[in-house]
Amino acid sequence: EKFENEFSYRTNKLISFFNDRENNLWICSFNGLCMLPWQNLLWKTIPLFDNVTGFTIEPRNIAELNNGNFLAGNNSSCGAVMLNIKTQQASVIQNPDYNPKSNDDYSMHAVCKVTDDLILGWGNDGLYQLSDNYDAWKKLKLTAVNFKSLPAAGSFFCDSMNRIFLSPHDGGLFELKIQSQEIEKLEIPDDTAQQYKLTFIDSRNNLWFTAQNGIMKWNLKNNHSENLGVDMKDSTISPINFARSIAEDNQHHFWISTVTNGFYEWYVDDWNQQHWKNYNTSTFPDLKSDIIGEIKKDYEGNLWIGTVEIGRAHV
Repeated sequence: EKFENEFSYRTNKLISFFNDRENNLWICSFNGLCMLPWQNLLWKTIPLFDNVTGFTIEPRNIAELNNGNFLAGNNSSCGAVMLNIKTQQASVIQNPDYNPKSNDDYSMHAVCKVTDDLILGWGNDGLYQLSDNYDAWKKLKLTAVNFKSLPAAGSFFCDSMNRIFLSPHDGGLFELKIQSQEIEKLEIPDDTAQQYKLTFIDSRNNLWFTAQNGIMKWNLKNNHSENLGVDMKDSTISPINFARSIAEDNQHHFWISTVTNGFYEWYVDDWNQQHWKNYNTSTFPDLKSDIIGEIKKDYEGNLWIGTVEIGRAHV
């Protein structure tokens, strides 16, 4: 593969990527939002501020709403951030439990658009649903199955059947069942020593987990799990440690970012043989850093590789 373009951006740390309906690339960073319009490829930086507390907001992830606005989960406000793309004005949809006299964290750390009518938020004190008018949060009253309390907020994931999974910050897995108003803790295979964290759901609804020492793929339908990237037969490829994100391209090849050794390509050929390839600064000096923040596929099938230290690459 050839790196065709490299862009600079005004941020000090990449957190996540997002592609909107027009295939514009959005980057969540510690300095706000950066947007790369697909038409001209010129970066725009959009600082975000909490209009209640006055603090600068660090967005964690983004959901695109059907009214053209964007909703950002974050770690530094009293709710979630609503961004009007036309006016580029941001406002905070407050957590209904927000108390200005308290030092508690009321941020919506993660947001998720399941459907146009179901927008969810995850705060430290529970799960919330956004109103039909996108102007207020309502706390969900859920029945807990197989656990007592929901761990610290992490990330939402939805598969092609709109099943909703929650991956806490410190590992584990939960499934949210909206119709029955239940949330169930799922037992991850071979999770006794790894503390697996859900990172990606592929086109076949396999759940991909990352851990300190490799990755694991789990098919819920047949309950089959497979550990990858730990004991590789090819001695020229280093084992995958500290994997961070996963993307699937149009040929069903999987790309895995790490924070120690660049990123990897993995696929299974027609003879059911696994193939690995490692990309790092030794083989691709233009990568600039072996610390890869995230890999993301856009709507046109391009892969975007974001390094934590410097730059952006389009493969």
